[in-house]
Amino acid sequence: MFDVGSENVDLCRLAHLGVESPIEEVGASMPDSPMFLNIVRMMQVSIDSGEMKPIKPDFAARLLMRLTSGALQEAFCFSDGSDAEGLEEAYSQIIIRGRAS
Repeated sequence: MFDVGSENVDLCRLAHLGVESPIEEVGASMPDSPMFLNIVRMMQVSIDSGEMKPIKPDFAARLLMRLTSGALQEAFCFSDGSDAEGLEEAYSQIIIRGRAS
């Protein structure tokens, strides 16, 4: 995602237009998204295998999608992309290890 964003900064900015919309409006379309449904399934598999603590997989999926969107916004919408590498590393640490290094 960060590679695509850095190669297509304008497209990344365009994709995140309106993300500041009211939570009801943004969240309403999420449950129907194929990406969201795939992430929910991925979370459920991780929970079922014991790799992840038992939580509601749809909660985890929504949080992951918002964290991803927020990281891309920080890297390419709210700045010139010069911090993208550091933001990508922090994002990866949080996702992979559950904490920032």
